[in-house]
Amino acid sequence: MLQEKGFNQEDIFVLFANGIDFYLDDTEVDPAYRPTDEEIRVVDYSATLENVNKVFNNLLDGNEGFPKMTEDDFLFVWVFDHGGLVPNDHSYIRLMNDKLIIDYEFAQLVNPLPAHKKVFWMQQCNSGGFVDDLENESTVFLSACQANQGAHPADDNPN
Repeated sequence: MLQEKGFNQEDIFVLFANGIDFYLDDTEVDPAYRPTDEEIRVVDYSATLENVNKVFNNLLDGNEGFPKMTEDDFLFVWVFDHGGLVPNDHSYIRLMNDKLIIDYEFAQLVNPLPAHKKVFWMQQCNSGGFVDDLENESTVFLSACQANQGAHPADDNPN
């Protein structure tokens, strides 16, 4: 979808699970949501703390083949993972190998990026706890729940 909207593949970085694309068979997902070409690879890296740091740090510096983010760029971050609270009511994202990235640690990675607009879609439990660390005049922040709430899938089945 991002490519259809004009974003270049080399500017899209997907961190997911163990770094392997997830495919459901035809009995598990509507064909409208399946890739048209099963050979298309979407995932770039596993969702580890090391890779989260790698992507954001290299976008800041333009190292290791990553483009250097500028004030003309747009940053879109979509988190759909598990989350929770640590002591002192800080929210976190749970990454692979049971590593956590706490709201203020995540903000330390993304806030220095000079993008003119940053959009965060956070769907994990307690995702609302990230807003106070990420919110500013050039940021759009959407969360599935408040800092003290769990997030749940939509119940679109009336039964």
